[in-house]
Amino acid sequence: MSQAKQRKSSAAQSSGLPSIALGTGLGLLAAILLTGALISILMGTIGWAYLAFLVIGSLLVALIVEERGLFL
Repeated sequence: MSQAKQRKSSAAQSSGLPSIALGTGLGLLAAILLTGALISILMGTIGWAYLAFLVIGSLLVALIVEERGLFL
């Protein structure tokens, strides 16, 4: 194993942040947006609740998706 790979894996382990694959992140984002849409529909309007789910979900997924997945 080369030193570059060792350095990268040790840096990822030292950060302690969870990471998920891009496909899983997109599925999670779709579930978050569907939940926001359902809550907004139950409230009678698509408004601030959907926007809140969109913003929070997008930030959450961007923070936990693997770095190489964000390249796309």
